[in-house]
Amino acid sequence: MKPERSFDRLISVHLIERREDDLDDSSHFFWHWTYPTITLTDRCLIEKRLYSKAIHTDNFDFYRLNSSTWAYVVPTTCRKHLFLLLTSDFCPHTYRKLLTNFANFYNTTEKVTFQRFLHYYLSLLITECPVPVSELSGRLLSIDVDLADTPLARQSHIKSIIRLFHLDVILIYTALLLKRKIAIYHHNQSTLLDFCLALPSFVSHRPEVDTHQSLYPNVDLHVPEQLEHLTKLNHFIATFNDAAIGEQVDLYDIYINLAAVEINISNKAREIFSMTKTHKEVAVALVRAAENESTSSEDVIAEICKKTKELKTTLTQICKNPFAENHTPENDMFMISKDTLKQKLLSPNLESFYWNFAVAEGMAKMEMLKMN
Repeated sequence: MKPERSFDRLISVHLIERREDDLDDSSHFFWHWTYPTITLTDRCLIEKRLYSKAIHTDNFDFYRLNSSTWAYVVPTTCRKHLFLLLTSDFCPHTYRKLLTNFANFYNTTEKVTFQRFLHYYLSLLITECPVPVSELSGRLLSIDVDLADTPLARQSHIKSIIRLFHLDVILIYTALLLKRKIAIYHHNQSTLLDFCLALPSFVSHRPEVDTHQSLYPNVDLHVPEQLEHLTKLNHFIATFNDAAIGEQVDLYDIYINLAAVEINISNKAREIFSMTKTHKEVAVALVRAAENESTSSEDVIAEICKKTKELKTTLTQICKNPFAENHTPENDMFMISKDTLKQKLLSPNLESFYWNFAVAEGMAKMEMLKMN
């Protein structure tokens, strides 16, 4: 597949000044320059987040601004100015490097002009080649993808996650497999990032783009728009630096307190997370694979894929009807109705799990309600 051009990934760049006056959130920030543009809605949301006491603007920050845009923020050394970059892709390590170079450029240049910043930005945008910047002591300005943002690096933490939660990791696997609402807390941003980036490895049988679309890192509890957006989603992986997220039980199905190594299930989702013998068998297999010193992260992911495939095969065999109209020897992918599953007389917990699994995999036949 042809890689995206820089021009397609970078949306806009901005220099923002944080004013020291005791002003409200609508006046606390002065936008020195913006290229090429930004909507009023996005600007207001960004300012609310910058103003929030929950977000320390002295540090690197990144989050999903809307369904198709990611925001990255890096402060300059003086902490008075911030560089903001909006992009269409999620590469936090890569864009942190780029913005840090912008910040260093700003700090070391006596007279910064909009034209000079724009020259470097456009050169990078259009040529897609590293740009030499004299103000950076001969260093190059580039947006080459950092190795930490590659799939291999994201998968590298999968063994430690399974070892950390041991058999309880089945709750994380189930939440991801059934596409549930997952909230994760830790006070350390780096730890949160490593953890959430590794989670898609549990469902690597799905396209990577699907798992990234459900990722919402560093959500701010003090920005209502971000919480409202989550409430409208059917499923998500959201991370928080504020432990108060644990009290927002209506927001999530499962809450992972990474700092305390605890997993809590909301009351509304307890039926979905009812464990069965099948769950235990999967959990034991994952723990055994992760604790084997000779296995690599790739081996563990292969084992997870194997178990997922076995679940799918079992579900297919349970519900397969050789006389069904849509069944052929070459067609193992067919739609499963809830009535068909009920006829198999499975335990209530196993039936619920398989039905939700079928829904998540797009195998469920959603029957229309008959109107009297």
